[in-house]
Amino acid sequence: MKKRMGLFFASFLAVALIGGAICQKDVRASEVVDGVLIIDEGTTEIASGEYRDRTDITKVVIPDGVTDIRANAFNGCINLEEVVIPDSVETIYSYAFYGCTGLKRLTMPYPMEYNTSDSGASFAGCTSIEYVKIVGEGPIDDMNSYNTSLGYYKNTPWNISEAETLTVELDERINRIGAYMFCDCENLVSVSLNDNMVKIGKMAFANCTSLEGTINLPGKLRIFGDSAFANCTGITKVTIISNMSTLPSNVFSGCTGITSIVLSPRATTIASGAFADCDSISDVYYTGTAAEWAQVDIDANNGSLADSDLHTLSSAKVATSSLDVREKIGVNFFLNLPDEFLADEGAYIMVNGKKYDIPTVDDKGRYPIRYYIAGAEQRDDIVVSCFLGDGSKYPILDKAGEDVTATGFIYTGATFTEEARSSGRASDELLTMLDRMNDYGLYAQMFFDHNSDIGSFSGIAEDVGTVSLMTLDRFTPVITTAEGSGIRRSGSTLNLESAITLNHNFKISEGTVDDYIFTVDGKEITTSSKGSVTLSRVGDKYRISIFNIAPAELHITHEVVVTNLDGDELIRIDNYSPLSYAQTVVSNYGESPADAYSYALVRMLQALYLFNRAAVINFGIEDDYVPAPVPVRFAADDDTVNVVFVDGEEDAEVTEAEEAEEPAGETEETEATEVEVPVEDEPVTEEPVTEEILTEEPLTEETLADEAA
Repeated sequence: MKKRMGLFFASFLAVALIGGAICQKDVRASEVVDGVLIIDEGTTEIASGEYRDRTDITKVVIPDGVTDIRANAFNGCINLEEVVIPDSVETIYSYAFYGCTGLKRLTMPYPMEYNTSDSGASFAGCTSIEYVKIVGEGPIDDMNSYNTSLGYYKNTPWNISEAETLTVELDERINRIGAYMFCDCENLVSVSLNDNMVKIGKMAFANCTSLEGTINLPGKLRIFGDSAFANCTGITKVTIISNMSTLPSNVFSGCTGITSIVLSPRATTIASGAFADCDSISDVYYTGTAAEWAQVDIDANNGSLADSDLHTLSSAKVATSSLDVREKIGVNFFLNLPDEFLADEGAYIMVNGKKYDIPTVDDKGRYPIRYYIAGAEQRDDIVVSCFLGDGSKYPILDKAGEDVTATGFIYTGATFTEEARSSGRASDELLTMLDRMNDYGLYAQMFFDHNSDIGSFSGIAEDVGTVSLMTLDRFTPVITTAEGSGIRRSGSTLNLESAITLNHNFKISEGTVDDYIFTVDGKEITTSSKGSVTLSRVGDKYRISIFNIAPAELHITHEVVVTNLDGDELIRIDNYSPLSYAQTVVSNYGESPADAYSYALVRMLQALYLFNRAAVINFGIEDDYVPAPVPVRFAADDDTVNVVFVDGEEDAEVTEAEEAEEPAGETEETEATEVEVPVEDEPVTEEPVTEEILTEEPLTEETLADEAA
């Protein structure tokens, strides 16, 4: 969803509440575990030669806060395969990674100073690099591979690489690629050109002969340097749906493999030599009319472009969109897809980096796509684009019929609320629920520090803070444990991704998991159980997970019982619902804590409670609890939106891979809170992940859209 949540990558924050104080878990010293060097938290500098010639290191985890990697720090670490350099690093000194011949994957920040000269190059000898990710924001104009003033090639990681193939991923916030950036990288097969890109400099990709397939020029591109893709002989198709009216000279000169071009009516002039020597061009796919194509000024020396066959394309169109909160929070898009698109083998739809196969048509002749979001993502741009099987963009129109091929159709979860309110047809109950969801989403943005400056609270947000411990008292969990058993409860968590998941964790000190019987609401589950309730191993814990809890069902309690094989009850968790986590947190932190962290956490969970109450009313769900009056009319016209979040007791996870040591003096009664934030684990390199569309029943607009209509 970044993500997602930066979206959304899974990291964990943990604190232990000990004697009323909040204490961070102890951090271990730097050590190598299974080949992974974990450098001590709090380190600000990696000293000269500190890990020189260490052949036991295969991966380095450098903590945020390190600012300098000194000379020869990892010199000669020949088995080092992966390095992730945090954006706190300001300088990498001479020969820092010299001779790391096994280095394959590198993540590096921008801006950052590092040596690229022939003497002392920071990455000298790193000839096996296959993947480079550059993380940062703004232009990368001065990271080029060629020194234009002195006339020699720099020792950048991508220029040094002699791997058979090289992939480069650029942060989506990077908007300018400097001149000569990847010039002469003959092994470069793939590079990400995000839609925020406004500049590709002179000869940025010249002579990258391994670049293959389709090049989609970014929609916002407005500066296109001379010979930017000159002599990239592996390119076969170019899609130019940008805002540039003139395609400048020489940009694709010598690209002898190009056979087809996609153009929009925005391109009115193709300068001389733009496609010089591109004599294989046979087809032009044009999103305008034949009459408009006839007006395009094609200068001389453009290969066979002028004589190519013209194909006019009918555009795809976003017919409508809606929001669904029956289970997960999902944004629905209903597309009208033309025959030309449907007939193309391998055609697909892309939503925020996720690839969707063409779904089953609904009874209205539309093709529905559902994209799930987390609470803090409600104001994130959701971008919908269409692609042909060869990877080229296909023209698409927004709901008003405007051409948005260059940028994709951009929507947000919050937009539905604006549309519902402005329609004048939405019920009071629906609008109240959306406002409660909006307030919850905004507090989630605040807590997760995600787009926290975007959006405003609704007119009923001021009563979020009135949700007291007494209000939440009915959700107080009842937990009993037998003394001296070989299993103990090790915290509960509420995962607030797009699908809310309640987790209960256990640690076994005697026997194995097969020596215990686990039941949820009277049904036995095992490690082989499938469906909405599972038992799985996570590290040295076993975890019961209850998945896909709808906002209107957050108050529904579950009974969890653990017995031995003789039927003796060892652990019982009664009256536990997702809102029990809210009760635990408010009980620990107070109803209106002063510090920013606790304040955002408590407010988010208070808002989650009110969202549940409003959803119960909106969907007409029977509930024996009569909530405090919820206003259904309000004067504010602020927009509204979405969702996400966790509970724990004894131990808390610090990262996905490891646990912090338990602090001295922690007891069975000690409670801890844990926050799980969804994030992207792996960068998308070649083909994006395919996400299947739910096919059990056709997507409809019944739940919310029908009420708004």
